Amino acid sequence: MQRVYLALVTGTPAPPAGRIEARLDEGEDVVRVVPRGGRNADHRYEVVRRRGRLQPRAVHAGDRTQEPDRAHMQALGCPLAGDRKYGFRARPGESFARPMLHSWQIGFRHPMLDRAIEVVAVPREKELVP
Repeated sequence: MQRVYLALVTGTPAPPAGRIEARLDEGEDVVRVVPRGGRNADHRYEVVRRRGRLQPRAVHAGDRTQEPDRAHMQALGCPLAGDRKYGFRARPGESFARPMLHSWQIGFRHPMLDRAIEVVAVPREKELVP
């Protein structure tokens, strides 16, 4: 299964595209990047478009849940817009009802037809559209 999310994040990490590999501690309410222990998790990311403080970004996820992706973005110093659990702090004029992470594309090999299936869900939020 391949998953691609669109995320609206604060700032731009250096480099603007890359792969994050980190150990994650998932024992608490919040997933944290840790130097030792935990489990290994990685994903790729790329800036889709630059615009001010908030950057639309494609996140190619390897996990089944969004928590590791949210923790990785926080560890890069670029938390998701609206994600107070992982460090987002709104500035005047910014208001988000939820973390701005959208499951954009899902791909898998159909087990009976033995062919690739891809599903794309275009986001409603104008800020996320690439």
